[in-house]
Amino acid sequence: MRIKEVCEQTGLTDRAVRFYTEEGLIAPRYSVNYLGRKTFSFSEDDVRALREILVLRNTGFSVEEILTMQREPERITALAAALSARTEAAYAKNQYVLDSLARLELSQIRSVSELAEALTTAGPVQGQEPAEDRGTWGQRALSFCKSALFALAIWLPLLIAVFGVVMSFRHYLYPVFYGKAIVCMLLLLLPSALLFTVQKLRLSEKIKRRFQIILLILCVISIPLLQFWAVFAVDRSQTENQFHYRVFDSRCEANFDDAFQSFFPMEIAWFERERYHYRYDNTVFGDSCDVFVQRKMTDAEFDEEIARVSVLFSEDRPAWDDSVLREYRDGAYTCLLRFCGQSPVSEAETERIYNDAYYLFAYDSETNTVLYFYFNSVIGGVESSYYCSGAWR
Repeated sequence: MRIKEVCEQTGLTDRAVRFYTEEGLIAPRYSVNYLGRKTFSFSEDDVRALREILVLRNTGFSVEEILTMQREPERITALAAALSARTEAAYAKNQYVLDSLARLELSQIRSVSELAEALTTAGPVQGQEPAEDRGTWGQRALSFCKSALFALAIWLPLLIAVFGVVMSFRHYLYPVFYGKAIVCMLLLLLPSALLFTVQKLRLSEKIKRRFQIILLILCVISIPLLQFWAVFAVDRSQTENQFHYRVFDSRCEANFDDAFQSFFPMEIAWFERERYHYRYDNTVFGDSCDVFVQRKMTDAEFDEEIARVSVLFSEDRPAWDDSVLREYRDGAYTCLLRFCGQSPVSEAETERIYNDAYYLFAYDSETNTVLYFYFNSVIGGVESSYYCSGAWR
């Protein structure tokens, strides 16, 4: 039969019948026309089920409770007991309101303020308080666990992300954020934000429950991924501020390298002609750091500095153990290089360079410009070729 006949037999509205159908309380047969519209065909069993649903709804059962009783008949007793408790609580509350109103002289009240004041003065009947609908102990425990689960799914990923970024931030003195890691973390926090939003939306319980289950699974998956990307949220420590000269990260190798302390000037002037660059990277694979200084000097300072560094690089020092001294020309610059491992200077631009540490001093006699560079890495790398190929000019 058509939906109009069902409404006439049950006393339900068209909207109510469609609502119960969407919620899954009944499952009538249907056909879909070329516009995608569904045409339902109800059986006598569907009509009988709707009459039963109407009775249960008028009694006080919710749509969710009726659906639970249909799927899990063993829970009918517990749900009926819960309804009984709610009804008793509602009765007590209604009785409390009736008693409070009975004690008022309603004919003397002319405004909302007077009514509110009179009800406040009247108060509850002695020994009687409005009861609250708290449900059974099991229902309260289940509700608490559900709320706790959603709270963890929403806030735990955010806390992990913030904690990971803060811990990475603390590793570096001049932190530089890694944009890709930040974007990935924001995307991984999206399920938590959607779960929070879905809880506030006015959706049917069936649709809301499906969204919540999917988003909960995504939130659980996001937690280890957030921990991973939080490690890379801060990429390195880097500064070009001359006021930070010789102020390095606590674990930077330059702090403990005697050769570096002797090679680099103790201070630099704060002028445009001075250039300074410092970078430090601490990863699970090892540490690397590089320091670069460019200075322009007077003739006397220039000659004195070349003599000092030439003697320093030629001395037999413990820091020079297993290192090689090399002198070469690079454009207008004369370069003195001390390195360990492979030479960072390669004629083949495509060759990968692997070396542990080197010290480079370059000077231009025509402009009185001197350059200092220090590179140290536990794992080595190709960063050194950038400086030794003259790209710093």
